[in-house]
Amino acid sequence: MRVVDASVVIKWHIDEEDSEAAQSFRRLATSFAVPDLLFLETAGVVCKNVRRGFMSPERALEIIESIADGPFEVHSNRGLAREAVRIALGRDITAYDACYIALAMSLRADYVTADRKLFNKLQGSPFARHVTLLADYAN
Repeated sequence: MRVVDASVVIKWHIDEEDSEAAQSFRRLATSFAVPDLLFLETAGVVCKNVRRGFMSPERALEIIESIADGPFEVHSNRGLAREAVRIALGRDITAYDACYIALAMSLRADYVTADRKLFNKLQGSPFARHVTLLADYAN
């Protein structure tokens, strides 16, 4: 089981940098753990793409339906919030990003992200051992 965030999942559906790596990674594992906020984060990305004229509203809905039906073990944010706040304040990252780290720690799982800025902020911290950059994982 691996924890994945919206930066990875969205690349399964939208062609952008590291999308090939995301597809390869997806084939390596059959299920992924996510906090339930993943669905709103990916919805935000597709809405932004529609507003910018990069995709149709119909395509956005197809993507969200596919994600909703994805191979995810979904965990409530409620049980992760306290640890997420502690991590977020300690590393100057968003509580959203910290929620994925908290989940990975609670499951003793690897957290895979395509967010290089987040990955770099975690280097040198106790959380670094829980996080793998998608580009590195796929190699």
